[in-house]
Amino acid sequence: MRSLHRMIPALFSLALAAQDYQPGQRVEALWKEQWWPAKVLQVQEGRFRITYDGFDGTWDEWAEARRLRPLWNSGDRIEVKWRGQWYKAQVLETRRPSYRVHYEGFSAAEDEWVDALNTRSRQ
Repeated sequence: MRSLHRMIPALFSLALAAQDYQPGQRVEALWKEQWWPAKVLQVQEGRFRITYDGFDGTWDEWAEARRLRPLWNSGDRIEVKWRGQWYKAQVLETRRPSYRVHYEGFSAAEDEWVDALNTRSRQ
């Protein structure tokens, strides 16, 4: 139960930040206190139809944004939120749920680790 209490603020923040999931986007879905890789199939009225990697279609389900977080791979081009503004970046390394990114137009000295909660697909 303690772990759930620690996750609630993060889940609430994620729900607010992650309303822009699109069909085909890779995500991780929270199921029974564990994160599982998945893909968004459909978006409907603020809910997301997802399919889990490695599982057949009988496991597909509708999920609310609070149960999802972005899933990126090295080389992916994303946007990172910093001080209320979105910056274009490229994922250099992954340690879920964190990603080491390089900001476009900035030196490598500005590369940093960011949380998935502060990322989104490029707009």
